[in-house]
Amino acid sequence: MERFYRPKGFNIQDFDFVVKDDVLFAVFIKKRPSRTKQEPFKKPNRYGIILSDDGFVWKDHGDVLLPDAHGWDQSLWAGSISRQGRGFVIYYSAILNKDRHASCKIGKAYSKDLIHWKKDPDNPVLLFDAENPYYSDEPKLAFRDPFFFEHEGKKFVLFAGKDKSKPTRKQGCVGLVEETEPNKFQWRPPVYSPGKYFDGLECPALYFLQNRWYLFFGLDIENVPVPHMKYAVSDNVFGPYLEPEGNKLLSDGHYIGRVVRFRKRVLYYAWYKDVSNGKIRIRLSSPRQVMIDKNGLLSLEEI
Repeated sequence: MERFYRPKGFNIQDFDFVVKDDVLFAVFIKKRPSRTKQEPFKKPNRYGIILSDDGFVWKDHGDVLLPDAHGWDQSLWAGSISRQGRGFVIYYSAILNKDRHASCKIGKAYSKDLIHWKKDPDNPVLLFDAENPYYSDEPKLAFRDPFFFEHEGKKFVLFAGKDKSKPTRKQGCVGLVEETEPNKFQWRPPVYSPGKYFDGLECPALYFLQNRWYLFFGLDIENVPVPHMKYAVSDNVFGPYLEPEGNKLLSDGHYIGRVVRFRKRVLYYAWYKDVSNGKIRIRLSSPRQVMIDKNGLLSLEEI
């Protein structure tokens, strides 16, 4: 039987993991439940943190990042957490409450202990530039959901974007920038741009598993009737990436997922969305173990 977790009074939405001292930490969008019908106003998102000793039972450690009602980050959207040097870094999306997509920018926050965080004084550190050579702001800007990774001593950030070189309504891609020095970024060609999706491929994440690169991404309602996660595979970190047949991850209701190595297992978590007492409920699902066959096909097994 699948088990779920959410902190009292909040939903768990887009999240990411890091392991410290054999404890699993998850940072996540902490969201007030909303009714199934569109409400006239929704409270701004914040970031929370939870931790687990076994990957199943979670303990809430409260808030780590708060929105600024008078700043650029009036509501917080998806991001990622990474260990860098002796500390930890969160790259996060944020918006103005009224402009939403058009105002989305990317910031950073830092911590030594995962509990106490400080935002970068130069935030937002990464802004969309319509003059960049690769990514489009038409017909609807997609620039969000940063995911940090390192490769051969260089630092990179994935994001949900739109490819200028593709036809209208087929521009959805996983974009890439290189962080050449702290808070200095160079636009790079998309990591994955299949020319068949409209909106940016949400919450992209990249993992090296059994000598292959696995790119995970979400398809939202701009792309498919029911949101779900997919994956693509490559022998090279920058592609080309191919989607295997049957690459949808988990059943309807499960969405944004992340992979983490914890306690000698490679685990996959997603969030699960349903309705309870007339309100949308979003909870962290039980972990599945990631299994990969000799052909590189991925499957998820219940634990």
